[in-house]
Amino acid sequence: FLERTTPSVPQAIRSWLADGIVEITIMPYLLAAGQHVAGDIPLMIAEVQSGNPRLQVHMTPHIGASRGMAPLIAQHLQECMPPL
Repeated sequence: FLERTTPSVPQAIRSWLADGIVEITIMPYLLAAGQHVAGDIPLMIAEVQSGNPRLQVHMTPHIGASRGMAPLIAQHLQECMPPL
């Protein structure tokens, strides 16, 4: 959905800049560290940062990297499985 949703990452950052926000934290709401996490999002951030020296953008690890994700998935599976 990254390519198709609006606003895009650069558009959102520029909108926040227009509102005077210069420190932003981005948390990729993705389960895996694929191309978006490894390349696309950092490139988008760099694009906007290059023209805005005051802008500080921090990107957290993707949500799938959270230590709490595996237990959450296991709990969800248990809740969804029919009784044996």
